[in-house]
Amino acid sequence: MLVLPFSSNRASLLDNLLDGSLVLLGEMGISSRVSGKKWEAAYVSERKRQLSALFNAHYSELRGLAFVILGDQHYAEEVVMDAFTKVFSSWTDVSKLDWPYGYLRRVVVNLCRDRIRRSRLETRINASHP
Repeated sequence: MLVLPFSSNRASLLDNLLDGSLVLLGEMGISSRVSGKKWEAAYVSERKRQLSALFNAHYSELRGLAFVILGDQHYAEEVVMDAFTKVFSSWTDVSKLDWPYGYLRRVVVNLCRDRIRRSRLETRINASHP
């Protein structure tokens, strides 16, 4: 049996779940036995909690950053949602970073740059084909 703190990285814990059971030490030091499907549900639940916390803490700020770069509220919201989608889909890797917000911010800036490039290209194409 493996005993780990409840706040440990869930991805590595799930990968190391060899014998089908773990004892999780919760915030109050209460241990509980979790196995199989229940462990997977606990992992998914913790992942959703982490992602929700990141979203709630930074969505407005990132939307403002994207608006400053793009000058369009609709595009800013779209870019930020795309950034969260990218980060959420690779959360296992992103959660291991020291500062996931920094990575998320970089994704937003890169997507804004892509949007500007695409817009300029569309403008050139439209101008050359009346």
